[in-house]
Amino acid sequence: MGYLSVSNVAALLDVSEKTVRKLIHAGHLPAIQVGGIYRISQADYDKYLREMRYIPAPRTPGYRPAGLGDQTPKKYVHFPLRNA
Repeated sequence: MGYLSVSNVAALLDVSEKTVRKLIHAGHLPAIQVGGIYRISQADYDKYLREMRYIPAPRTPGYRPAGLGDQTPKKYVHFPLRNA
């Protein structure tokens, strides 16, 4: 099992090292501290990615965003430009 440094994880996630440290302190990304340096196991990193994966819910026929009620979506009106 390999371990990743904070800078490695930051590069893989395309975020700053500060963001990775915040994830560690918040308990979202498990890590061990060796001599004041955080190390994240490859297995914990992979698990974090699986848990954070966003899968959009399938839309059903007739789907309407919440809060629209009975309103119909407004259509855009095109106004021609005047020649100045």
